[in-house]
Amino acid sequence: MSVKDCEITNDFIEKQVQRDIEAFDIETQSALGQMIGYPSKKAQKTVSYQIAHEEAQSRPNLSKIKRLKQRLNDEIKKYQAHDELFEMLREYINESGHLIQYDMSPAEAVNDWKIYLKSRGWADISPLMFTQSPRAIYSVTKRIKAVMNKRDKILKKGKLSNREIAVFKPEVIGITADRFGIVTKVIKKALEISSSEINSYADYATRFGEATAKFKNLLEDIAVKTLGKVHVFNLNNSSLWGLEGFNIKDTDEPVLIIGEDVIDNAFDAYLVKRWDESLGVWKKHDPETDFVRIEDLKESREEVQKALIRQYTDHFFNEVLDGQTRYVNLGVIPPQFFTNKKGVTEENPEYSEFRKMWRGDKGSIGLLLEEMAQDREFNAENDGSRATPNLHNATSKNAEYRYTLLYNKSESIKQGKKIYSAFIVSKKVKGGKWESMFSKESEGHAIEDWEGITDMNGRQMADGFFRSTEEYNYGRMRYPDGKDFIPDSSRKAYRNFSMIENQPQEEVFSGKPFEPGVDYSTFWETLSEYESVYKEVGKDINDFNIRNEKRVGNFRTRVEKMLFKLGKTPEEVSEYMNKILSIGGIGSKVFKKDVKDPFGNILHTELRTPNSYFKLKSHNFFPHMFEESDLFEMLNDEIDSAEDAKLEVETKHGEDSDQFKDLEASIEYLKVIRDRITGDISENDVDAISRLVEGEANVHFKHRTSWTNATKKKTDNGVHHEYLKKIYSNLHRTSLTSDVMEATEKLIRSEGNIIPEGTMDYLLNRVKMAVGDSDTRSMSFITGREGGYDNVANNLNKLPKSVRGGLKFTTSSAEKLVKWITSIPTQRFLGTSTAIGNLTQITNQIIANGFTTFWEVQHIMGNKDESAKWDRIIEKTGVLNLMTMFQDIMLQGGEAEWNQSGFLAMGALGPIPGRNMVEWYRLLSKGRDSFIKNKDADLEAFLMKIEYRNKGLIGEKIKDLKKLAKKKRELNQKRDDILLKKKGELFDILTYKPEDVPEGVNKLDKDIGNMESLMKKFIGDISDMKIKQMSSWKLSWHFNLGKGMKDFLTFSGTETMLRKFTAIMALKDASKRGILPSELTEVNGSIWASPKAVQIARDAVYQSQFGMTPAYVGEGFNGLGRAIWQYKIYPTSQMEHDFNVLRRMWEGDKNPGESLNRIRKALFVGENSAIRRAYKRKGYTPKDTSLDHEALAVTRLIFSRFLASAIASVISVVPIIGMIARRSGSTYFSMMRSAENPAVGIMMRVAVWTSLIMMGADDDDRDSYLEDILQQFSFLFLPIWIGMVGQDIFRAYEFFDND
Repeated sequence: MSVKDCEITNDFIEKQVQRDIEAFDIETQSALGQMIGYPSKKAQKTVSYQIAHEEAQSRPNLSKIKRLKQRLNDEIKKYQAHDELFEMLREYINESGHLIQYDMSPAEAVNDWKIYLKSRGWADISPLMFTQSPRAIYSVTKRIKAVMNKRDKILKKGKLSNREIAVFKPEVIGITADRFGIVTKVIKKALEISSSEINSYADYATRFGEATAKFKNLLEDIAVKTLGKVHVFNLNNSSLWGLEGFNIKDTDEPVLIIGEDVIDNAFDAYLVKRWDESLGVWKKHDPETDFVRIEDLKESREEVQKALIRQYTDHFFNEVLDGQTRYVNLGVIPPQFFTNKKGVTEENPEYSEFRKMWRGDKGSIGLLLEEMAQDREFNAENDGSRATPNLHNATSKNAEYRYTLLYNKSESIKQGKKIYSAFIVSKKVKGGKWESMFSKESEGHAIEDWEGITDMNGRQMADGFFRSTEEYNYGRMRYPDGKDFIPDSSRKAYRNFSMIENQPQEEVFSGKPFEPGVDYSTFWETLSEYESVYKEVGKDINDFNIRNEKRVGNFRTRVEKMLFKLGKTPEEVSEYMNKILSIGGIGSKVFKKDVKDPFGNILHTELRTPNSYFKLKSHNFFPHMFEESDLFEMLNDEIDSAEDAKLEVETKHGEDSDQFKDLEASIEYLKVIRDRITGDISENDVDAISRLVEGEANVHFKHRTSWTNATKKKTDNGVHHEYLKKIYSNLHRTSLTSDVMEATEKLIRSEGNIIPEGTMDYLLNRVKMAVGDSDTRSMSFITGREGGYDNVANNLNKLPKSVRGGLKFTTSSAEKLVKWITSIPTQRFLGTSTAIGNLTQITNQIIANGFTTFWEVQHIMGNKDESAKWDRIIEKTGVLNLMTMFQDIMLQGGEAEWNQSGFLAMGALGPIPGRNMVEWYRLLSKGRDSFIKNKDADLEAFLMKIEYRNKGLIGEKIKDLKKLAKKKRELNQKRDDILLKKKGELFDILTYKPEDVPEGVNKLDKDIGNMESLMKKFIGDISDMKIKQMSSWKLSWHFNLGKGMKDFLTFSGTETMLRKFTAIMALKDASKRGILPSELTEVNGSIWASPKAVQIARDAVYQSQFGMTPAYVGEGFNGLGRAIWQYKIYPTSQMEHDFNVLRRMWEGDKNPGESLNRIRKALFVGENSAIRRAYKRKGYTPKDTSLDHEALAVTRLIFSRFLASAIASVISVVPIIGMIARRSGSTYFSMMRSAENPAVGIMMRVAVWTSLIMMGADDDDRDSYLEDILQQFSFLFLPIWIGMVGQDIFRAYEFFDND
């Protein structure tokens, strides 16, 4: 290339670079224009025109001219300030772009400032705000300058301060550490992930819930309908295959209820089947002995009736949805040929139609016959053929039959049902050979040929519902040539369907409404709605997953390349990437798999998680999820099978063979899932997650559909919501992982130079905290030293084994322990008085929006129709998602019951542990090694005692634990029997060496050890559920004192009310400001659910009600700090909130010391003063530009929280006033205390106490006043446990001293 060519190229590059810089500047100005508006002199010109017009009058109003000139002066200063802010931010963002070669988004940098300013109490950051609030431009400018100065100081130090990380919220650290808008954006998304997850599936879950509710309405109505004296829907004619989950009182024997009767005209009884322990099946019903008196059953009649309804809404419905239960029409196969009148043989027209529908290209029967042929030809088995899926067995007196069940799409659409057609495929008469119904010689079969044919249970086959109780693994698929197996393939299917014993009643499918005004839905209508929703869900989650895979793959490659460029070793790169990929833990991983038939056609796509799978392309839409105990059993079986296969491969091919390595990886994969279930590994174990991913990538490994047994899947109706919650949670966490990778790529280039050291670690830790990972860092307020749940676990594991009961703590179990510690004060203190006091939190929104909006919303809440309308709006905003999570996590989806309290109130002695708390402690003790390893039935006896008192999910978990305990006892007995037998052969069972162990004992030892681990895990789970139940009782239960009273008397009720109230106030205020339309109509009603409205509502709730978990505050509140500083988040957040109200005002001062004068003017001076407007009953107008909005907010703060602090201080220390206040009702005094600003409360108490001492108060009074001050001080600064234990000791001392 010539010199001239080089010059031309360089000139082109320089011009292109200049164009890119100019484009970046244009983007910057555009983003700033949307945030603060473009500086304009329009207002100045308008005022100048008004002055000129007034001066031109024959008799000018000098007073008006003076005011206009003052206003003009204000507009000039405001324009100058606006221009200064605009240019300052423009220059700063352009400089930021230059520092990283313009690889950033100006919009994200601007949004970073918005997020920060909102966290400081500003509402919607927009040009409208600066227009309506003349002082805002000065205040915001000073705040931004302060942040820029802070950034410079941090960069000079070169790293983030540990103490600041401990103290400050993530918005503050994010804005001061990162000028590029990288960190805050990701942390903000992480903090909102729970709401985003719920919003993703809320509509689907609602549609599921509504459809089920309508179907349940129908069932409940036909349950009371009678035909003569007999109920249309009863146990005898509608129990299907029987109701499970019932036990006899005295013996705890399980029974399957199949009907009811009056025995010997003497007593009412349930007809039952009994469990066969040896075969693991229900025995055949014996009419002579298989009945149970109704009063001898553990469960009540009402519970049995509810179970009958659930049999249809849950188990039967979900099995039909999945295809395990099918509605079958017996089909016919027309003869292939017939002889016409001319004696010529030709194809039967009826068969032509049949062939076109079933045997044509890729027709169901055509594919089945091809697969059968392949299974016969290529096989190593002795009989020369392999079993083929979807062939079922039946018999008659003289013959055996194989039939198939094929989904009949056209007939299903026509009849509005989900119909399978049954066809006889082959027949073998006794002593004869199998004859195909599709051979040329065959005449097919008519409907009459089904007569006398019975299923495997001996029932005559007919049209109706068939059910399979077995899923069979037919082996791997083969390629079309049939010679080789397709890796990672399986052919599992339900087989040997039998007619259901008690066919469902016709009313279930075509029932008509009996009660006017009630919404009904039949079985098939409900099923159709579920399938419709699942089709949408399938497409949505598949698209979501594809986007995630693409982003994670792209950014992973880029980050890894960058790390290698920095000189990192492959091990270091792998370790770093695994830390990022571990976000959300093992359970959050989603894997996609296309399942193909032997001919390469995609049958369906599976999305898998460690405990579920879902088929996207199928006419059977149902998520397969399993109970942990069932999954554990299946995993153990598969691991044993894989271990045996590994030994065989090792013998034949050696340890270096690919087959051996594949099996090792598969076994490791299975062990990760099993050890996660038993709690032997932490959810966030980076190495375990890596093994999980490797196992999923192994194409030779049999995946979920191969080693799981679909007949053990969950079929309760909660599985749909559970699956939606889980899969969307996983998908959002994967999306967040890609965001972290994107941010990491940008930060790697900048850390230590233009980004302070420690920023990447801070980002990753905050994201993990937000998604609930236990493997997170904490930071000490005092020393600045790092800690976390890992540190807590390590310290606990250093304790003697006898102290910790043989338990090995992980980060997950350490976090659980800390949460248990915090639950005790929750059960003690968060009762009715605290709940009522919680209502004063609305004061924060009043300070922001004014009393006028408050009274308007109060009116809305009191109007039934208006309130219902706004309830629907608020539900869409997601501000109640936290309460939904509370319902799911704490209440396990149910309601708190009257008898679930943890403590009992004992008057002067204070609260003492109740039966539930004692039961919880006893449960924990059962998790000790010494008890778990016990071989007797003590644990089973204890569980039997507590099972009756615990219903719902806890009761179900106790039943699972009982089964495990029983199975472990049986395994121990089996092991002992082997050793005792060997003892008889002079084998020393006390001193034998591992290599001398009898055959079978090692395997039993492993199984027993794994079972003991799972039992410990289950005891921990039940204990966790139990303590959550006790906490939720305190937070959400109260005596029924009338409709709506519970909302005022429980913490969960007041919290829900507050969030609704706050969101409505914020939306109404936004409407008044012109940010949203002013009126809610049917036309523009959707605007309240717009992204803008949703964000306004969420921001308002966060700013007023605060984020009360460690994810929202400094890292000092994480780890053990969560327990040490329990209940300190609220007072510190409230003080920060009130400080921000004050600071927004004083930073808006044009001159030093102007604040007091501004407050005076806002209250007393002019027509628009607060006093004058109150006198004229003129409400607060948020868009009135003549008002000093920040000063008015401070006045509302003074006359609410500061005034409450003053009154509460006087009540606390002045005997007479205090006595009067307390006699008038402790509730009002409690609310007054709750409305205080904590810091102001202490200062005022000290001031009053000092004044009283100077006036000569006696010693007893002084001690009383000081005690109140110290109590307030301890509330702010001392751990809650110190005060709680001290108070209990003092109460006990006084109680017994008085006695």
